[in-house]
Amino acid sequence: MLKIKADKREKTEKIDELKEKGFLPAVFYGAGQNTTSITISEKDFEKIWKTAGESSTVTLLTPDGEVVTLIHEIQLDPVKHKPYLMEFLKLLNQVLVFWLKFFMK
Repeated sequence: MLKIKADKREKTEKIDELKEKGFLPAVFYGAGQNTTSITISEKDFEKIWKTAGESSTVTLLTPDGEVVTLIHEIQLDPVKHKPYLMEFLKLLNQVLVFWLKFFMK
């Protein structure tokens, strides 16, 4: 399973400042839960994205514990064509993962 370290992000942090430090803004959310803002390493995300695409599970290693997700949406910078903002969908359990992979084919 693919894993990536994620730190909580304050909404007051500016995206340009994060990018200068080599981090990307992201969020994860799931059914019945609030959206959580996080930051992830740009280099680590690009490696994971090439491997996982949008159909493999990615475990976010957050300060509150591990969160199993799928990459739900990636917004690309229109000029550089690099990831700018990511959304991860929190999975309820591994049965859902199997179901999604089966029906996405």
